[in-house]
Amino acid sequence: MKRKLTKTVVQQAQPASKRYEIRDTEITGFMLRVAYSGKKDFYLKYKNSSGQARALKLGSSKELHCQDARELAVKNLLRVKNGEDPAAEKQEIKITPTIAELKREYMIEQADKSSLAQDSGYWNNWLLPAFGKIKVRDLTRSQVRAFMKNHPKPPTANRCYTTLRKAFEFADEWGWIEEGTNPCYKVKKFPEEQRQRYIEEDELFRLKVTLQMFDSNGLNSRYHTNGKLERRFAQMIRLLLLTGARLRNIMEARWEWVNWKMSVLVVPVNKHKTGSKTMKPLMIHLSDAALEILKQLKDENPEGSPWIISGQSPHAPLVGYRKHWLNLCSLAGIENLRVHDLRHSHASQGISAGMSLSQIGELLGHKSASTTKRYAHLEKSQAQKSVNAIADRLQL
Repeated sequence: MKRKLTKTVVQQAQPASKRYEIRDTEITGFMLRVAYSGKKDFYLKYKNSSGQARALKLGSSKELHCQDARELAVKNLLRVKNGEDPAAEKQEIKITPTIAELKREYMIEQADKSSLAQDSGYWNNWLLPAFGKIKVRDLTRSQVRAFMKNHPKPPTANRCYTTLRKAFEFADEWGWIEEGTNPCYKVKKFPEEQRQRYIEEDELFRLKVTLQMFDSNGLNSRYHTNGKLERRFAQMIRLLLLTGARLRNIMEARWEWVNWKMSVLVVPVNKHKTGSKTMKPLMIHLSDAALEILKQLKDENPEGSPWIISGQSPHAPLVGYRKHWLNLCSLAGIENLRVHDLRHSHASQGISAGMSLSQIGELLGHKSASTTKRYAHLEKSQAQKSVNAIADRLQL
């Protein structure tokens, strides 16, 4: 059917037993498609520069006036004459993934599985409400800057930014965005004061006493009670202090990782923080005291568990450590101390024992020497003590 498409013609078009089209008599390829349901849509049919037939949907008659549809058809015909393919471009935009889809793929692909729960919180609470419906290719640097500026919690904003930047690095790798167009590049994070918290000598004494209480509870109770769990938790805290290891490297460690002959705990590449960058296992050096604790845990190992620090079930590692940690600190009268601060405390003890920053970096498994520089002030104070000791001996 051919007729000049006007407002009246569009309004009078009635649905038939099957879909049909009314082709405009003036603009080549411009038409109204009337569906069996009564839905009416404007289309432009054309052939691209390769001779392929295309059908570009201009819009519904409910959202687009007939005259506006005519003008849109003419504009797109001019684009076709210039070698463009409007229908293909529109389809490409339609199938471009959203940031919500990027999040799903990122959570599957990212290497650092230990941070999944934390990253999920940043996505669900902040990033998806702000950007979830936006196409990956459409997010701009100014939108990321605005997100950072308007975020009520600068530290959380920084964590969100880091998560989003990593996700867009994956998008770049997958070809979802053009190379070098990561919208997070050149966006500045908020400055954060680096936390400097070490366990004090009096706190360490109280911690030891409380750990002994946990031992007593565990050694005098059956396996499935909280007492046995407290005993293993206490041993884990001792291992963290003695090794300076990150929490999950001990909490999720398996017996097969222990090299008794070399006195090291060998954490596989895919199980530690810097593994994806170094592509090497992490070697956690074990002192005689640490080895003794491991032997005790081995002797007390419930039902041959593969985990060094097993949880309520011997078939799973310890989970929910936080409640035990808070209870431990409360009983020991220690405030504002995190489990991760035990790692810093291990380093400070090493500096006090006369170790160099490079030695500390090796023990902590730092990939970069710059990471260890946070302990430089401790090395300086130790050096000051050393020169004072020499001065005292010289008595000049």
